[in-house]
Amino acid sequence: MVFVGDFPSQPGVNSRNLRLVSRWPWLAPHPATPEDHRTQNAKVHQALEGLPRSEDFVVLDPGPEILGWQSLTRDAAPLYIDSHHLSDEGALLLKSLFEPVFRQMQDGR
Repeated sequence: MVFVGDFPSQPGVNSRNLRLVSRWPWLAPHPATPEDHRTQNAKVHQALEGLPRSEDFVVLDPGPEILGWQSLTRDAAPLYIDSHHLSDEGALLLKSLFEPVFRQMQDGR
C-alpha cells in the first residue's frame, strides 16, 4: 500500500494569474512555507506517525520536495495549475519520488 501525502496548497494561484506568471515570472505569489504545510496537514501527519512502516506500507510525502522548489515557476512554466493541483511540469519534477514505487509494482512486489 502506498499513501501519498497532500501537496502543499498555494494560496493565490489560479489560472488567470498563472497565465501572467508564465509571461512575467516575477509576478508569481510566494510559495507556501513548510510551516503552512505542517499546519494544513497536522492531523494527517499525526495519524501516519502511529502506523508501522514496512515494505508493504510506504508513505510518500511530496511536501518537502515541493517546498524546496522555492518558486511556483520553472523556466517560465507554472508548476501549479491552481492552488491545489500541479501542472504537467510540476508533476514531472516529482518523477524521482514515484519511480521506486512504480519499479516495485512492475517487479511484482
